Amino acid sequence: SGLLGPNTDVALGVAGGGFANSYSEIRQGHYRREESFLGHGGDFSASIYHRFNPDQVLPVWAILRGSAHQSYFESDSATDDSFELPRDRTTFHVRTGLRLGGQEPSLTEPLALEFSLWHESLFRNEAGAYGFAGDRAIESKSHLFWTRALVKYTSGEWEQSFEGSVTAGTSVQADRFSAYRLGGILPFVSEFPLNIPGYYFQELSAKGFVLASAQYSFPIAPAKNWRLNTFAASGRVEYLDGLEQPGQW
Repeated sequence: SGLLGPNTDVALGVAGGGFANSYSEIRQGHYRREESFLGHGGDFSASIYHRFNPDQVLPVWAILRGSAHQSYFESDSATDDSFELPRDRTTFHVRTGLRLGGQEPSLTEPLALEFSLWHESLFRNEAGAYGFAGDRAIESKSHLFWTRALVKYTSGEWEQSFEGSVTAGTSVQADRFSAYRLGGILPFVSEFPLNIPGYYFQELSAKGFVLASAQYSFPIAPAKNWRLNTFAASGRVEYLDGLEQPGQW
């Protein structure tokens, strides 16, 4: 905290693990096990956070983050013997962002308000073709641009909670490993989860999208330790080439 000045913080991060980079190929709603494989890896990151308005309740932050991620791939028991895996690689990420407010990574945080703008570039040392006779490719570089608006409010006595958000993104030179992955309902799968109930985890691969979601919950036990939760989402998707599905909504 305050390492580069009274309003500028620095963070270092280490992350990763087994199966963290596994890839599931899903086309037309079907899980293609023969084209899916295991992936392991880890990364190291360094981030700078600068706050523009330290005297205000609602913070405005500028974020700069650089990271290096190492990936290792291997076949699983169902991967086709003729399917060529991607080469193990190092990916360098550079992210910049401007964030008003924010959301704590907690299921029970009562209040949140955010509007943010982001850009991230990915650079890979091992790009090129893989798959069946090189029928798909990994780009040497990709660029992602996205924005999010979010609000969450919880009433005092009754603890009824409402959350709504709109997230939109586009990309340049996206591939299977850098595309936006929508589907499922795992709120902590990433800093910007793209949840759509009724779909397999990360079923939809998009080079561009607009996603709106809403959530309402209220306690159903006197001690308020059990809650009923309703979640809905709808999005318009510009599919990644080769992974199209019927209809864009």
